[in-house]
Amino acid sequence: MATGYVSGSTDLDNLFQPRVSTAIANTNFRSNGGVDLAQRFETRGDAAAIANTGFRAGASDLAALFLGLGTTTDPILSSGTFTAGDNGAGLIGYRNPASGYTAFPGQAISFTPEWTKSGQTYRLDEILLNQISGDYLFIRISHATVTPADSDAVWQYMRCTGIFANSGGVSVTRTFARSTRGVTNTHTTPSGRPGRSWQTNTSLFRFVAGNTYTLLAIA
Repeated sequence: MATGYVSGSTDLDNLFQPRVSTAIANTNFRSNGGVDLAQRFETRGDAAAIANTGFRAGASDLAALFLGLGTTTDPILSSGTFTAGDNGAGLIGYRNPASGYTAFPGQAISFTPEWTKSGQTYRLDEILLNQISGDYLFIRISHATVTPADSDAVWQYMRCTGIFANSGGVSVTRTFARSTRGVTNTHTTPSGRPGRSWQTNTSLFRFVAGNTYTLLAIA
């Protein structure tokens, strides 16, 4: 549900990241049953502020207090949005045609999902939810010539924001890290690129076909 506070033509829900850490002091801006925005949005920390919103809590614009959507305190290697597609057989998310995969019906993407880290360029091949095998989330990345290692020096953290099936209709932030489930496999894309896949634990959310998600690859 939108906050009802509009900056320009955009509700604040579309400007700030949902709160995942300890809330800052109340701002006295309230929405949705009297909940203060401090309980709703993530604190900015030392990240760069977005443009001023025109709403001030004391001497500070809300942009100085809350973390902008699509910003992070970690270096951003690649960012943009994608619309989740559905293959009609239990897979929902995104598959990269540049790697030779068949795109999911309805998927769309606003950016080139490639990034450079430690002098090597990696590509997002897939990010999807496999409902066939127990709602596990799969992330696959590839390199032009070398199989990516299962290490923090190579692994790219993914931060995804959007409305998921089990989020109660609220935009939430999910950060996908290397699997605590311990499942990692190598693969070769249909276009011949060596890659590695990670499978996360059973997910408490699902991508929703047709919903748009902000996706960041961060160091």
